[in-house]
Amino acid sequence: MLDTRVPPARTGDLDWTELSRTTTALGVATDAATAGAALVDGCHRGLGAAATAVWLGDGDQHLIASYGRVPVATDLPAPGGGRGALLHGRDADGSPTCASVTAVPGDSAVVKFWARFARHDHLGPARLGALEVLVAAGVAALRRTHLGAQTSQAGLLLQRRLLPEIGPGSTGEAAARYAPAGDGSKVGGDWYDIVHTRDGRTVLVLGDVAGHGIEAAVQMSEFRTALYSHLLEGLPATIALARLNDLALDRDGFATCCCVEIGPQGTVVTSAGHPPPIVTGSNGHASLCAVRPGPPVGAIAEATYRAHRWEVRPGDTIVLYSDGLVETVDTVITDQIERLRRAAGNAGTNAPDELADHLLALAGPQNLLRDDIAVLTFRPGAAVLDAGEQASHARVPIGQLPLSADLIWQLVDATPDALVVTDPTGTVVLANHRTESLFGYSRSELIGTSIDRLVPEDVRTGHADHRQRYLENPTTRPMSKRQLRGRHRDGTTIVAEVALSPVRMDGHTYVIATIRPQHERTHR
Repeated sequence: MLDTRVPPARTGDLDWTELSRTTTALGVATDAATAGAALVDGCHRGLGAAATAVWLGDGDQHLIASYGRVPVATDLPAPGGGRGALLHGRDADGSPTCASVTAVPGDSAVVKFWARFARHDHLGPARLGALEVLVAAGVAALRRTHLGAQTSQAGLLLQRRLLPEIGPGSTGEAAARYAPAGDGSKVGGDWYDIVHTRDGRTVLVLGDVAGHGIEAAVQMSEFRTALYSHLLEGLPATIALARLNDLALDRDGFATCCCVEIGPQGTVVTSAGHPPPIVTGSNGHASLCAVRPGPPVGAIAEATYRAHRWEVRPGDTIVLYSDGLVETVDTVITDQIERLRRAAGNAGTNAPDELADHLLALAGPQNLLRDDIAVLTFRPGAAVLDAGEQASHARVPIGQLPLSADLIWQLVDATPDALVVTDPTGTVVLANHRTESLFGYSRSELIGTSIDRLVPEDVRTGHADHRQRYLENPTTRPMSKRQLRGRHRDGTTIVAEVALSPVRMDGHTYVIATIRPQHERTHR
């Protein structure tokens, strides 16, 4: 007897195996093209559709996937309230058709689906029910991948707009690279910067805020701006990172960061929990900086950071990178850092642009990246390094100390008593680490505000009068047994001895107040 049956893909029979495979594929689809192709294939193989098409877009719909002869998207109805109900009908040849139009919530995009079956096919309840389920799963996958792609693009665009353009400058040659993780949806908090300070230093910065997504990119922008401002005003990286730590604690953030300062005092490196930088010479030699990192910013209160001197010679290129370039599954990070060092030495060039491309390529295809990556390369100009070399080898007369800005700040912070410096208006211009712990304010909160913040409210008027009289006849007043009162951030009273010392600068009198607490705070 002749077998007149037609294969399931071309009859009204349901192929449940194909339908199950299709719904699984739709659930794991990572892009619109994959989701559209799975939906079209499932309708053809699992439901026997003779022709199927899927469109996606806003305004002009784009054909994502199709099988057979299909109409144009404009021939389909407008979306009905975004519900995407399956509409049944017949085409000019009398073949049964099904169509749906679904608006994407929170977006102007529309998903359009259309299928045509053979003229003799009967679309019974089971077949229509299966089709509705399949179309619903397909539309959900397309909406998910479309919105995910938009979020990914928004995050990546934000990240790139927040990062500076890096190119040749007056102090050297530079290049920077940034790559988001995977399909771009894991845009993260890596950032880089080159800061030319007012005191003649060039500071290379590369940092990494914990987390991914737009929130991490926004926090990265805040941290980058704050650190840039501190460095620009002349603070050494050791103090700038300590201030960034205060901000990170206040914002409940966490980041690693490395700063390389190149200037009259030579080249120094300061690290906040970040992988060590690499220097590579034109001869192919590459070495790691033996920097001892401090804690990441936002990890602990009252964190301190140390600067480490680093030898960089004319023609050398400095490499800063984020941990995404050296952290991989089931590997030891120190081994990966050593691998990166060897790769930098074997690159065949230390030109910043070519070296940055070479190192980024080591991470492999971008769609397989587990974390975002930032790379900053910099070859200092000879004039910059010559100035540093001359300063670092200059003979220091016996009995004199080369007071760099970094050393001055370290001396101020090493003072066991609280130390506050005010200008003639009573505005705080400097406060050391002990002041923070004594009064409960961070330095960034105190500097630029009135000294009255540290004075109890009931004596502020008298304190202002006393300050004015002191400025009229400024003299050094050592500590005595006289006890004065200060105000802690929480409102409690601090009883302390205070010494005052005037300093004349630019024709104005600044006052150094040294504060030594006498006993525990009391509530008033």
